[in-house]
Amino acid sequence: EEGVSLDAWTDTFTGRQAVVTVPLGVLRSGAIAFDPPLSQRKQDAMSRLDTASLEKVVLRFSERFWTLDGGAYYLSDTYGEFPFWVDATDFVGEPVLIAFYGGQWAMEHDTMPEADKVALALDVLGEITGQLPPTPVAATVTAWRTDPFALGSYSYFPVGSSADDFAALGESEGDRLHFAGEHTAFDHS
Repeated sequence: EEGVSLDAWTDTFTGRQAVVTVPLGVLRSGAIAFDPPLSQRKQDAMSRLDTASLEKVVLRFSERFWTLDGGAYYLSDTYGEFPFWVDATDFVGEPVLIAFYGGQWAMEHDTMPEADKVALALDVLGEITGQLPPTPVAATVTAWRTDPFALGSYSYFPVGSSADDFAALGESEGDRLHFAGEHTAFDHS
């Protein structure tokens, strides 16, 4: 009654108050148990909101071989397949392209190996530029939906939810347990 206690694997942390900043996907998963349980209002809000999938394939090359003027849109025969590309070279100081993908296509490809996603992205890049891309010197692929510390890229409100649900998630539980994060403020989700 005078503070909070957090049991994390083999350690226990105590304090007067706590701020919970874990993503909505993790809260919804039940990976964290609250004792006493969170209010029904907060649980209902969590059940109405959901997390979306927005992933990226980041490709770094030894030289800039493209002229995309900052970025490109790609309309594939396969809906959702790398529809948006950003040239990040000016931001990072290296020849880097970022291919975005999300929605249903991302969910259907969650378990695809990273190397296969990179290969697909390179195929699309070849179509966009009209030339066979060189082998990247580095590549990385995000996997927010399958990352156990995220379980989604960002929160959104599906049919049946509202901005009030974001507000409910941002409310404190009593005077010791507080919540923060993009899923707690409608204007920042």
